[in-house]
Amino acid sequence: MQTQDLGPLTYMVDGAVARIVLDDPGRANSQTSEMVHAFDDALTLADRDYAVKVVVIKANGKGFCAGHAAGGGYTYPEFAENMEHWDSVWKAQSDLFLWPTLRLWEFRSRPSPRCTGTRWAAAPTGRCSPTSPWPRTTRTSRCRSCRASASPAARR
Repeated sequence: MQTQDLGPLTYMVDGAVARIVLDDPGRANSQTSEMVHAFDDALTLADRDYAVKVVVIKANGKGFCAGHAAGGGYTYPEFAENMEHWDSVWKAQSDLFLWPTLRLWEFRSRPSPRCTGTRWAAAPTGRCSPTSPWPRTTRTSRCRSCRASASPAARR
């Protein structure tokens, strides 16, 4: 297994599986600038490694992520820079919080998110399991990507 410390998170690769582990439990894995940039770097590493077929995103600590790092004296340097030059933080907000999230959809194939408690997995194959707790389903309770049966009992 190859491991890279990217500061507030760890990137690991084991064969076809890459793991991005948020590792700032002291801040409840909140989205600081450093966390967002490291997450984006980890996505780039996974995307450029053609052996990687699955990216698992998880976190150390009690919860997955507390959201934006609001309060506690933390300030986003990008916000201060935007306010100084443009009198607005809209550009910094989209650069930090919108575009890294949208990059998940730019992988080689559309990801299939699955919630497994506090762990999320995005499988670039675009296939979902009929026993997945969160399959993409139609009104007929069949998976759109693989057409497998996804009954309410199977989703539990």
